[in-house]
Parts: sequence; C-alpha cells; structure tokens
Amino acid sequence: MFGKKKAAPASKNKMNSEAETAATANTGEAGGLGAAAPAAREAERESQPGAGARSEKTATSASLKIEKHGSKGMFALTPLRLAQAGLVAALYVTLCLPFASFSFGLVQFRLAEALTVLPALSAGAVPGLFLGCLLSNILNPNNLGLIDILGGSLATLAAAALTHIFARSYRKMLTEKWTRQRRKDDEGYIWKMRFLRFVILLPPVVVNAVIVGSYLPYLLLEIKPTPISVIATIGSIFLSQTIVVYTLGLALLLALEKIKLPLEKL
Repeated sequence: MFGKKKAAPASKNKMNSEAETAATANTGEAGGLGAAAPAAREAERESQPGAGARSEKTATSASLKIEKHGSKGMFALTPLRLAQAGLVAALYVTLCLPFASFSFGLVQFRLAEALTVLPALSAGAVPGLFLGCLLSNILNPNNLGLIDILGGSLATLAAAALTHIFARSYRKMLTEKWTRQRRKDDEGYIWKMRFLRFVILLPPVVVNAVIVGSYLPYLLLEIKPTPISVIATIGSIFLSQTIVVYTLGLALLLALEKIKLPLEKL
C-alpha cells in the first residue's frame, strides 16, 4: 500500500514535466513565428504591384532633399566637382580665346557663354565658369586690366550661382521625368518646364549685361562715357548674351536633358 501511494506523486511529477516541456516548445515556436512575421510582411509588401515604383519615388525624394539641404553646399569641392570645374574652365577658355576678336569689347559675342546653362544641372559648373572667365580675361591679348579681370569673372560667378539656385524646381521635375513619374506628353509639365528653362537662363544675360556693360565704357572709350553710351553698352551685351544663351545654350541644355544624370551628386 505504501509503495503504491509513493508511486502516484512520481507519476504526477512526470506528467507536469512533460507539460512544461510541451509549453516551452510551443513558446519557442511562437517566438520564432513572431520574429519571422516582420520579415514575411516585408517580403509580401515588396512583392505587391507598385512597390518598386514607391521605393524608387522614395529614393528620388531623398536624393533631391540631399541636393537641396545637404551638408556639401554649392561650393563644396568634391573630387567629382573638381573634375567638372576643370573641364568647364578648359571648355570656356577654348571657346573664348580663339575668337577673341569678337569675345571682348563694347560689342561682344562670346560663344563660351553657352556654357552658362551648365549650373542648372551641376554645382560643379559654378566654380568652373568663374575660373574659365578669369583665365580668359587674364589671357586676353588686349587685356583690360584688373577691373575687367575681376569684374567680369565675379559677374559670371554670381550669374552661375543664381542659375543653380533658380534651377531647384527644374532639377526636381527633370528627375521626375527620368524616373517615369511624369508623362512626357503632360501639357502642364511641358509648359512649366518651358517656363523654368526661360527663368534659369536669365541670370547670365541680365547680370553680365548690367555689371559688365556698366564698366566697359569707362575702360574702352577715350572720352568720359555718357549715360547714353553706358545704356547702349548694357543693351548691346544684353542682346548678344540673349542670342548666345537662348540659342546655343538652350540647345545644349535640351541635349543634356536626354541623358539621365545623377543630379544628387552633381
């Protein structure tokens, strides 16, 4: 009798032990399922239609935010921007000095000014245009002195910086077209892009006409310039800049629009 009574607690202990083992196993399985659930949900979201487009849109939005508010700044000279600046400067000098006979003077037609559209796409073109104009003015066979060397170069720098700043919306819309978030036949998009192109090309026309046109008569005329002669020089440079920028420059910009560029890095 006593032996049988002692066997009962042992049986109960064995049952309790088996129950605890089973509960622990169930808990482990539940934990595994709980850990795997987020990964499964993530995989399901990625497999849904349009998930890739949403990810691409998010990436594009982030890249544009970096470009607009990033820590690099417009004049941060990364290796890529240094290379761009050097290339733009070399192109500017190449397009300016061989045509010095009509690139300098009261009436000038500077082909190199077509490159002033490049800051709309790349911040690296801003210092490049400044350096190119500076070298061209220094190497000018009929050098006009320090006023023209610095005045013209700083005017080009200011115009390039304004072009890059004004082109923020332009770069955003261009990126949307490249990532197929905009239809090419969208009438609203087409007209807005035309307006933006007109606006971003104004600084090299207006800034150079006003600044350079204001001091050139004092450097080139043998007599004291009159207000009429100053206004005439401003108008002349305004006209020549308009022709170069809105024909050759605009054609260059339209050609570059067909190339998908990493604008967040430029």
